[in-house]
Amino acid sequence: MKFKTSRLEALTDGIFAIIMTVLLVGLSEVFNLSGSLSQNDLVKFFIALKEDFGVYILTFLVLGVFWLEHHWQFHFIKHADAVLVFINISWFMVICILPFTALLMGNHGHLAVVVFLFELNILLSSLILYIHWLYASNKHHLLDAEVSKEAVSSHREAGLFLITICVLALIVTFWNVLIGLLVLAMSPLVFIFYRKSNHGL
Repeated sequence: MKFKTSRLEALTDGIFAIIMTVLLVGLSEVFNLSGSLSQNDLVKFFIALKEDFGVYILTFLVLGVFWLEHHWQFHFIKHADAVLVFINISWFMVICILPFTALLMGNHGHLAVVVFLFELNILLSSLILYIHWLYASNKHHLLDAEVSKEAVSSHREAGLFLITICVLALIVTFWNVLIGLLVLAMSPLVFIFYRKSNHGL
């Protein structure tokens, strides 16, 4: 049985809106400010939160890439079935852990195991999103009939490209945590540039 995709897309937008808002928890220390503070005290306070701000920005941008790729896929997906719905549910489950691993990163980013968990979370999200497209595009059974084989291939290549970046970041993290994070931090811009230059999207 095939379903319309509108409710699934609406659920996606709602979940992403919540997750992106929950990311602000990592900056909640600002609510602990009390008493009379000087300008210097305030500046020092925000400088002390630089890791939290960095993780917030990185996670927000990565979530933006995931939302955009999901949106691109549903530009071609015209129907959903029970399997596709549960692939999406699995993806939501993994995506919803990102605020937790991001909070760990903000508080304990100097620990390699914490960085590894954060990057693994992003990698698993990328893998499930790739599987999502593989399933939907298999024999065109959930796609618009007019979608070309080139469009199907281009989305598969883009998904593999994102996974490759995540795997590279994980590998580099074992060697150097900071450089591994820098590789991951570049992924949103590199991914968008890759799609624009190779697929015109």
